[in-house]
Amino acid sequence: MGNVPSVPGFPVFLESVMSRKAMSSSEENSVRITFRLDRDEDGYPPSDWERLWATRLPDGSYEIDNLPFYVRDISLGDRVSAKYISGELHFEKLLIPSRNSIVRVLVKRTDQVEFFRAALRAMGVESEVSDLPRMFAALLPPDINVHKVLEFLDERADSGEISFEEAAVRYQQSII
Repeated sequence: MGNVPSVPGFPVFLESVMSRKAMSSSEENSVRITFRLDRDEDGYPPSDWERLWATRLPDGSYEIDNLPFYVRDISLGDRVSAKYISGELHFEKLLIPSRNSIVRVLVKRTDQVEFFRAALRAMGVESEVSDLPRMFAALLPPDINVHKVLEFLDERADSGEISFEEAAVRYQQSII
């Protein structure tokens, strides 16, 4: 996405580009849903809004089609409801959670981002780099060894190379 200038009176939207299918404006079932973000005392996340790609389903619900960078408790494959407000679709609620979990990783050194993404990819974890070059969102599908992934992330966090947060936890805590 690059650097997006902040203009007073106009919200900055953060958009993810990873999708399970190619998105184009001609795909009538592909939409973007706007999610309101709550900032913490340090001003994180860097925007008040994030837009995620979704597919409109026949029952009027939507399936999330990409990895969120800032939205919490939403993951790829979740079914959600949304309503139009001033011509834009806005998230209402989570209807059916997928079994996918999301972890966000902040790497201390930019030149190490691809190393960490490759290490996670070798464990079955796909990821996408955010608008912040040291941060990426990682998808933990239900069929991977989550314990191994979290152990790797914990070790690297303990060494100071990264920090991470579990943004959408869908795996069973008992398997850890």
